[in-house]
Amino acid sequence: MNGVITWQSTPDYDEWGYDSFWSCADWITWYKELKNHYPTDQAKQKFVTGWNGSDSYGHETVCLLDPDFANYFRSQGINIDNTLTAFVVGVQDIVEHGVDAGVNVSKFLKNIAPLAVIGVGLYFAAPYLIKLLAFKK
Repeated sequence: MNGVITWQSTPDYDEWGYDSFWSCADWITWYKELKNHYPTDQAKQKFVTGWNGSDSYGHETVCLLDPDFANYFRSQGINIDNTLTAFVVGVQDIVEHGVDAGVNVSKFLKNIAPLAVIGVGLYFAAPYLIKLLAFKK
């Protein structure tokens, strides 16, 4: 990011091709600046609106896989996770910190269960879908 990030800054999203974009640290800085200027609820709303304006395949997705980034926003009461990123961060927490009284195990199972159900469903549905698509030609 070129320049100083303030509460008035506009997010610099990662677009297709070579361009500038905010790093994970820049997003955190912007949120802190918003909190310093606005009441907490309004700062959260402005951050979430800005965050949700990003492309789902930009560098912002990489930030979601950074446990420090994801945990920071969780600690601030901002949910930026999707199922995959919550699962990855949960696995990273378990690997890095071990299992603390089953708390991380339950988080791990909560996040893996939907993915497992989807995977099993796709596994059994794939032959049917292939036949269905083959008959449409």
